[in-house]
Amino acid sequence: MTSEPFTATLLESPFAPAEAAPEPAEAGESWGHLYEAPGEPAFEEQAAPALSRLTRTFPPAALAELPDVLRAKPLVSAEVTVRTERILWMIAGARANVGAEPGWGDRLLIDLPDLPKAGPSSTVHVLVVETVPFDVVEQDKLRAFHRFCQKAHPSKVPPFDAVSVGPWTLNRWLEEALELAPGSLAAAAGLSTQLTVDQAATYKLVVYALLPRTVGAVVAPVDQRSLRGFPFAKATLTDEHERLIASLAREIVRSWYSRRIVTKIVFQGHTDPVGTRAYNLDLGRRRAQAVAARLKELVAQQAGRLPVGTVERIEYVIESYGEDRPFSTRLHTLNRRVEITVYRDYTPPPDPLVLDEVILRVTPLLSSPTLTPEAVKRLKCVLAKIKQPGMDDRFATDTQVFLIKRDNQMPRPEEWSRVLGRLLHPDLFGPQVPEDRLTTNLRLLDEDIAGGIVKMSQIIAYASGAEWGLGLLALPKAFKQFNAWIIERLKDQASIYSCYAEDFLE
Repeated sequence: MTSEPFTATLLESPFAPAEAAPEPAEAGESWGHLYEAPGEPAFEEQAAPALSRLTRTFPPAALAELPDVLRAKPLVSAEVTVRTERILWMIAGARANVGAEPGWGDRLLIDLPDLPKAGPSSTVHVLVVETVPFDVVEQDKLRAFHRFCQKAHPSKVPPFDAVSVGPWTLNRWLEEALELAPGSLAAAAGLSTQLTVDQAATYKLVVYALLPRTVGAVVAPVDQRSLRGFPFAKATLTDEHERLIASLAREIVRSWYSRRIVTKIVFQGHTDPVGTRAYNLDLGRRRAQAVAARLKELVAQQAGRLPVGTVERIEYVIESYGEDRPFSTRLHTLNRRVEITVYRDYTPPPDPLVLDEVILRVTPLLSSPTLTPEAVKRLKCVLAKIKQPGMDDRFATDTQVFLIKRDNQMPRPEEWSRVLGRLLHPDLFGPQVPEDRLTTNLRLLDEDIAGGIVKMSQIIAYASGAEWGLGLLALPKAFKQFNAWIIERLKDQASIYSCYAEDFLE
């Protein structure tokens, strides 16, 4: 497959004034709206000023956080100090990253635009990483790079941080948001400012923002909330209460997609000292009940695709202390409050699989009678090749081949199936998987690789028998491209497809 020049390139241009910086991204948005769109004129290249505070070596403990399947190789990291308002979009994005971020952004006691008042400037690390292509919104990848950044740039205090992973195709964003010369970053990484589509797909930009410790003054403790300022003698929720409850509801629903599931929530109602003790105990209970009822309502509304009955398993506990536990002896508005404590069940993630250990475990299974001699020969070849540096482990299943024919589009770089993605998957080849299932997964891997080639041949054979026997001429351009690509890979010893040449290459 030929590579066409990339129109969105890393080139230099004069830095835009601060007021021209892009607006913070809406929660959940990708970086796509900040790219130079294909077809737009490229920036005029200018001399790139030298970057300072560069890092080209990274701690082994940090590198260990990047799973083998990514084949990630950090090339360089540049450190810059920016005004905090320039990275508010990252905090908004972190709120939308289910299970991939620490969640402190949802515990802010102030509105997001007011965050710079607590921390006017922040430290940002921009890393260039060579890796296999992948979708930049995949949660497991975000978690891996977040852990990597925390260990590559450790903080002496619990960090208030956020990470974002995007493709290499950035222009204006680096300059306008971070005042960072992208051409200089490319030079520091040893890369050209202009890459082909295929080349650009193998690089990612990882942005890690570390906010100052003063931000902690406006962040609630983990799994605790305090709704203060209830009206005198009432259990009515204020607008600020509604905002905090809505934020907590989102966090609770997200927890069910993570390994820290919320299972119990305790609501403690409090009052000021005015009135009898019995009255205040009742008022505190009514306040706690009002908060719990509203939270339960919002959680049910946001449950979305969770199975029916899931969030109903959460235990809601109502307690009242009335006037017995004052927060302040002078400001009674702070005493009219509801304290919320969240409890979770934590399931530790499975240990990442190591390729050599997987191969050592599955190799003896190749003698299984459930595998054909042809499949055994191909799998032995695949397991030997996959350990070689630079091996192309991409393959297309029969479904992907059908979609190429139907949609007339080659797979994007991150859409290919990958042998490493299968072999290192804990649910497929982890130590808890029984041997008969491991053998089945090996057989399915072989069938999926071979199945794409078979499907391609079937489609060509069908087209050849069509009216006038046009064969490949009757098929879409992308499918003809794919056919040529497969034939090249079958002959290429640096591709796992070469293990299938004997059976499929005429």
